[in-house]
This record gives sequence, structure tokens and C-alpha cells, in this order.
Amino acid sequence: MIQHLQETPVSVGEPAAGTTTAADLWKQAVALVIETRRMGIRRIVTGHAPDGADPEMVRVSKAILDGPEYRAIVRCDHRLRAEVGKLGLPISAYFKGAAVIPVALLDEVEDRLEAFQAARQAAVEAFIAAYPAMVERARARLGPLFDPADYPPVEALAGLFGVRVQYLTFDLPGVLQHCSERARRRAMAEGQAQLGEAIQEMRRHLREAFAGLVTHLRDRLAPDPVTGARRTLRASSVQGLLEFLDTFGARNAVAGDADLAALVGQARALLAGVELPELRTDEALRQAVQAGLDGITAQLDELLVAPPRRRYDWAEEEAP
Repeated sequence: MIQHLQETPVSVGEPAAGTTTAADLWKQAVALVIETRRMGIRRIVTGHAPDGADPEMVRVSKAILDGPEYRAIVRCDHRLRAEVGKLGLPISAYFKGAAVIPVALLDEVEDRLEAFQAARQAAVEAFIAAYPAMVERARARLGPLFDPADYPPVEALAGLFGVRVQYLTFDLPGVLQHCSERARRRAMAEGQAQLGEAIQEMRRHLREAFAGLVTHLRDRLAPDPVTGARRTLRASSVQGLLEFLDTFGARNAVAGDADLAALVGQARALLAGVELPELRTDEALRQAVQAGLDGITAQLDELLVAPPRRRYDWAEEEAP
């Protein structure tokens, strides 16, 4: 069932258009870095370059293991990043692979991290239990390419898997106040450029995520273009958009996208009080929601190509 949306003003917790500083950003959010480590299952095969080819230019590899137990660990890692991505914002301008987590969502992130750790540990234990049988299958499948040296002993496997979670924050202007004027100005100029890139990346991420969710739900509500029949509407088609709306205020407190906030407000109003059973069976309601999403999509199309309107500056943070 679709939960009723609270009538919360879009502007709550979201900064007005103007100037954002690095201090503003890191008062409202932290950077989350997650490093996952897995046993490598590919090896280079030597001596298999075609005749006449330079072996240094050709690399032939083999998979030394294959099984559902290992793939379960990989899926677990991918799900974690997807779940964190629903709560955070990208910040590759600072760190590749890091996510900015609004302080208001830290508890929820911690809950998901805790659940992930438990699920991943169970998957690793299942892999270790299945490992001897997987090695024997690899021996039969690889034939002459099987090399026992590729396979660590069972007792060493647990150390080949791990997760490292770090929360980071920054106060570059504060640190730089003790540097020379030349070094400080150069670092501040670089930091200002990074900050602008980072927040624009966050804004693009939110706009594209919202557009994808709105488009998906709108398409599920529209009749099949070939048969004209009503399409099946799954709960996930609605729940994804509702989850985005629930976390948008905290995330946009960092990104500060007033234009997108207005469209999110329209989506909140459109879905307020709507429940999934009615949306599945009430044709008039389906058409009304679809029409509303059509209007939001048209505005989103313009927004996705619109130039940024917000300025980013560190000048006020410079030491006197």
C-alpha cells in the first residue's frame, strides 16, 4: 500500500538560492567511503599469445572459480552501494566512489550498513563452506590450465574478504590559514572549483534519479501502446518514487536545487493520499496521476539541460 505523504513544505531544510561555501556543505553532510575487498578470481595465463604476437601486448586470463556463493557476495556489495546511493549524493570531484551523506540521514545509513555487514558475513561464510567443492569443479573445467598455486588454503580465505567504512569531513580554509599567502590562494582557488563541480554533480544526480523514477511510473500507468491494455503496476514502481520524495529534503539541503524542489513538491501533491490498490483499479485515478506526471516530465526535460543558477564561493571563509 502506498503510504500517505505528509504535507511538508518543500522549502523546509533546503537553502535558498544564493552562495554556498565549503563550511555550509560540511556542516550539513559528511563523506562516506566504503571499500569492499574480495578474493580475486581471475588470473593471467602465460604462454598463450598467438604466434607472431608480442606476449607483452596480449594478456589471456582465466576464471579460477565460478559459483553462486561467490556471486552472492558480489551482489551483496552492489546492493549496498545501491542502497547508500538512495540516501547519499555523488562527490567524485573530491573522491571517486565516495558519497555525501546528509547528517539527517546518518542513522538510516548506519542501519543499512549494519544489515549489510551481517548479510555479507553470512555470504562469505557460505562461500568458504563451498570453497573445496568449487576448487574441484574448477580442476575439472580448467583441465591443463588448472594450477593449484592459484588457490589459497581455506584457512586464509576469511582474510581475503573485508569491508572498510570511513566518514570524512573537511575544513580546508581553516587548515590553510597557517599556510603562506601564495599556497593558500592557490588551494582556495582549486577548492572553489572542486566545490562547484561537486554540488553540480549532486544536482545532476538528483535530477536524473527523479526523472527516471517519474518516467518509469508514468509509463506503467499508461496503457500498452500496441494492445491498449492496462499495464501491471507493481509496488516497486511506486515505492521507488516515494522513497526519493521521503529523502529529498535532507539530500537537497546539501545540493540546494530550488528548481527541482518545486517539481518534487508537485509530485508530493500529486501522490498525496493515493494508495496502490486504487491506482491499480481506478482508471480515472490512473489517468489523473499519469497526466500530472506528464506535466512534471515536460518540466524535467527542460531542467535537465538548464544551466546552473547557484554560485559557490569560499571568499567569506578566507582567513583575515
